[in-house]
Amino acid sequence: MLLTSFLYRAFLHWYFFELRDLGMRRWIIPPGPSCHDVSVSRSR
Repeated sequence: MLLTSFLYRAFLHWYFFELRDLGMRRWIIPPGPSCHDVSVSRSR
């Protein structure tokens, strides 16, 4: 049970990171801090 939940979480993390990478490749973001990091630091 614990192993399956761990695998499920690992899959979710991989899935979201893959989606984020695809989005970054589609919209060519200039080098430097990513827009996501900037918006997160602003909202805090």
